[in-house]
Amino acid sequence: MRIAIVSDIHGNLHALEAILEDIQNQAVDEIVIAGDVVNQYPHSRQCFEMVMALNCPVLQGNHEEYMYSVGINQLFDQARFQPIRWTHAQFSQTQLETMQALPRVYRYPDLLITHATARSLSESITLDSSADDLRAMFADTTEPFIVRGHNHKWLTRNWDNRTVYTLESAGVPLGGRLEAQYAILTKRSVWSLEPRFVPYNLEAALADFSDTYISEIGVLGHLLRLELLTGKGYLNRFLQQYLQAVDANQISLENAVQVFLQST
Repeated sequence: MRIAIVSDIHGNLHALEAILEDIQNQAVDEIVIAGDVVNQYPHSRQCFEMVMALNCPVLQGNHEEYMYSVGINQLFDQARFQPIRWTHAQFSQTQLETMQALPRVYRYPDLLITHATARSLSESITLDSSADDLRAMFADTTEPFIVRGHNHKWLTRNWDNRTVYTLESAGVPLGGRLEAQYAILTKRSVWSLEPRFVPYNLEAALADFSDTYISEIGVLGHLLRLELLTGKGYLNRFLQQYLQAVDANQISLENAVQVFLQST
């Protein structure tokens, strides 16, 4: 049994196309899309339509949840969520309802696939996550092997004779490599994971971040483009440093981004 698992495409159509072409040569039995197909990069609707046309399991991620929550959750009215509002506007109501109906887990007899954890679409797993943390994240599950995305960096954690693999992002890799990335899981006596690194048209993806696109999604687009260019995380670092001050109106979002970029 060979399964191609793709997570965190985030609207990067060029990366998705390269991955699907690579998968065609890997003799896999099934493809599973582990959430966050949409948001951040310009081609979210095309990516969503492409993965739904595969007729394979597609899981819900936190960015799909963001899409159908716009207009319901007033949090998304804030300036820093302009990219989410822009992406939301690209989808029909039917497509948003489809996102909301996507499953949050997909199971084989001894394998669980999810976006973040079994209890949440947005929980992180790091080297500092304790065994107790992991037990709580995957309570009421028994599969010895778990594959997830969400954190955009390869990571393997073991606890209680169980293994959880975290995948790199297909479209927004933050571990320092610029290729599109996914994994092939192979079952022999036990599951083994093979990371796949696929060159793609990065220049075209960078060109998508035109002045027009950034003006439409707001100043955070500069950070998203920088992540694409470097393969390193800047958006979360920016939010950790400046979100509290922005929310308290101590500095504008635009000025905070400018100061952050000057110091980077």
